[in-house]
Amino acid sequence: MGGEKALDARCSSGTQKVHTLPDSTVGFQNMKRNKAWLHVAVFFALALLLVSCSDGDADRAAAGPAFVVKPLAASDRWTNTLSMVFAPLPGTRVLACVWETRVQDFAAFAEATGFEPDYELLTLRSDGWKHRAGFTWRTPNFPQQTNHPVVGMSWEDAHAFCDWLTEREQQLLAIGRKQWYRLPTEAEWLIAAGPKKYPWGDEWPPPKGAGNYAGDEVRDNDWPTDFENIVGYRDDFVRTAPVGSFATNALGLFDVGGNVWEWCDNQDASDKPRIMRGGSWYFGKQEYHLTSYYHTAPENFGSSCLGFRVVLDVGGTANP
Repeated sequence: MGGEKALDARCSSGTQKVHTLPDSTVGFQNMKRNKAWLHVAVFFALALLLVSCSDGDADRAAAGPAFVVKPLAASDRWTNTLSMVFAPLPGTRVLACVWETRVQDFAAFAEATGFEPDYELLTLRSDGWKHRAGFTWRTPNFPQQTNHPVVGMSWEDAHAFCDWLTEREQQLLAIGRKQWYRLPTEAEWLIAAGPKKYPWGDEWPPPKGAGNYAGDEVRDNDWPTDFENIVGYRDDFVRTAPVGSFATNALGLFDVGGNVWEWCDNQDASDKPRIMRGGSWYFGKQEYHLTSYYHTAPENFGSSCLGFRVVLDVGGTANP
């Protein structure tokens, strides 16, 4: 059975402080008797006013998006608190992360929440794809650095990350109360991928430097002998590549094709599994790299060729 078929088969409300200023009539009567009291009264009045304004600013800031320093729009390019860079996606109301979610991004989430996926990772070795004890997103059976795309991610894991990042950034006032992180819809992902037959263009095989695909370099000791690869192509990365290793597409996005599969937010209408797009370092068949091609899996499915990309929904209407 071919390698692709083998994988398919696995497949609070607070209390506001009230500040009361001294009675102005009494204050001015006292000030008439002694000029020194004038300076004291002015000093305390100004101090109280400053405290009141400070508290008001804090209350207003907690209220949400109107008090974000620079309200985000769908036409902005922006960097969030995890140094994830986002670019506009034309015709939508979202900003797309320019690269796939990195190990360091998911590690920040895991450290803050204690979250850990509770399944054995589906991992490729010479005997094929199998769920294997001891392999996780931290140790997926091949070298990963903090700037590599995180792998082994189920749709549920990706959603948990987005929910945490939304709450974190709303609390830090980095985004507004009506803005949130999520996975892209299929329609948004297709805009990100571009109008060509493949993410890199219309020709096959991919030209040199097109991205991290299953070229001749994948045939190491863990690659099953009967699995296909793209003969004649080579990208020098046996498994995942650090994000940003190849050129961006026309929208400034990296690795929309290749590196790792990316979850989409919506479901396949036929049998309700979740959808992933973009191919990965693994697949060798030509059809799997078509921009139009998609793969499906249950929400709790994770493998070492599967990750995700996030978008920031800025609310409002789509940008022109």
